[in-house]
Amino acid sequence: MGHYRGIVARDFAISRTVCTGGNGFAQYTKRGYLIVGLSADYAPLEFHTTIDGQDTIVGADVAMAKNLASSMGVKLQLKEMQFDALIGALKTHKVDMIISGMSETPDREKQVTFSKPYLEERQVVLIRKSDAKNITPLPISATPRWVPKSKPPKSS
Repeated sequence: MGHYRGIVARDFAISRTVCTGGNGFAQYTKRGYLIVGLSADYAPLEFHTTIDGQDTIVGADVAMAKNLASSMGVKLQLKEMQFDALIGALKTHKVDMIISGMSETPDREKQVTFSKPYLEERQVVLIRKSDAKNITPLPISATPRWVPKSKPPKSS
């Protein structure tokens, strides 16, 4: 499969933006709008809320998409869909780009072009302070693992 290139939202400092092909910004400026695909189920990046009685998609990704469209001098159209449908929609030109908290993976890299990261996430495990003495972190690896120092008690 070919790569798709185009808009790269690299000037934003907040995951990754996935971009599609064409003639860069010119095609969107001529058309007058930018279609951004997202899956609004990943707060605080994109999610639904009620504003003035209306269901509205908001979040950091939405704010970034609005700023990008504004800087291009075009209107923004958000196209919500299931997360698993986003890359297909991009490849078939149903959306111009994806801004939806998408991480880069080898399989996705074969299909689309990613911008530079705009959000560095650090996932952690939370435990009660009182349980810290029972957990030993293993050395950092591609797949972090933790093991209990002793087996947990059986539930009654």
